[in-house]
Amino acid sequence: MKLAIVDKKEYASSNLKLRIRGIGIKTIKKDPDFVISHGGDGTLLISERAYPGIPKAIIKDSSVCRCCDYELTPDELIEKLKQKKYKIEEHIKIESCGLKAVNDIVIR
Repeated sequence: MKLAIVDKKEYASSNLKLRIRGIGIKTIKKDPDFVISHGGDGTLLISERAYPGIPKAIIKDSSVCRCCDYELTPDELIEKLKQKKYKIEEHIKIESCGLKAVNDIVIR
């Protein structure tokens, strides 16, 4: 399994990459199988922009994270991914004027 990590805090993603490598999973920037979005709702939106359509696993790092409706530690999430104990939920995107978005489009 190949993972990409999207995190606004570089030190946090470096620590996460070390833990992932420790269990034999490769972290990459191109063509991942999964994306770990480490942050809040904004980080999830950034990860979808960077990796559209690739399944996202969310690790909450914000008290205001409406998309993070579960509490898993990074180690618990990594273990579930490694053991393939997950389900993929598909969410619709909205589209207007050729733009695609996860939750809204602002036109000024």
